Amino acid sequence: MPLFTDAKMYRMVKKIFPMKSIVSTNKISNMKDHFYLSLLLVFFFSQTSFAQTDNGDMKERKNQIKINLIPLVAFNTVQLSYERTIKDNFTIGGSINGSFSKDSPSFIDLGGITELSFSGDEFSSFAIMPQFKWYPNLSNRKAPHGFYLGGLLRYQNLGYKTDVKYDDVLTNTSDFNMDTALNSFSIGMELGYQIKFKNNWLLDFSFFGPRMAFHTLTIETSETLDNETLSALSEELNNVIGGNLFETDATVTNDSEKEKFTSLGFRYAISVGYNF
Repeated sequence: MPLFTDAKMYRMVKKIFPMKSIVSTNKISNMKDHFYLSLLLVFFFSQTSFAQTDNGDMKERKNQIKINLIPLVAFNTVQLSYERTIKDNFTIGGSINGSFSKDSPSFIDLGGITELSFSGDEFSSFAIMPQFKWYPNLSNRKAPHGFYLGGLLRYQNLGYKTDVKYDDVLTNTSDFNMDTALNSFSIGMELGYQIKFKNNWLLDFSFFGPRMAFHTLTIETSETLDNETLSALSEELNNVIGGNLFETDATVTNDSEKEKFTSLGFRYAISVGYNF
């Protein structure tokens, strides 16, 4: 039996976590809004799911397949994941995603440096992420239901080709092609809540996932650039990678040498799936 009505639950959570808007142009507010929304949905579904599930004997189903809704809606990227129960409270699995487009995705927010303009974009991405989860059985129910704590490794490759124009109005104008490759290896953890319904559908909220990423960047340009253009490109790159949230220190040079740097990031997900 749910402890609260839907309306009362929403008013309570909204009072604790006031939300101005789910869609925000500010990246920090946007991340907070996704976090608050996940908490609201967890509270709501954790109450209503007990009215739809049964603690009695059910056929044991060890496999899960899920799709992450956030990259699908926000970035038009499909992320599929598989998870298998290996013990009552442990699962192992992983996810894979990829995309290709003739335009830069929304999370690449180019244009922060007024002297730079970009056109003719081509973007590609691929990522694979093995992970494990521990369900502490707080609700006397076995995995894959309830709160979980997990660890993950992630490899990602991003490719970006674009035509760049640099114009500082007074002294310098240049047009060139830029080919960028960013390879990243991350290690992190995640805290979340997964609900298994009686009909074996799953709803998974990963609402806290800090990770440390180690990046290798390679940039090739069609011509040798002066220091002012290189400085502007470096600043734009750090704005994109850091997302205006974290400090990064990547430097663009005329040499095609690999630049290595680290950054701190967060992962959050809302996934739907099926247990079979």
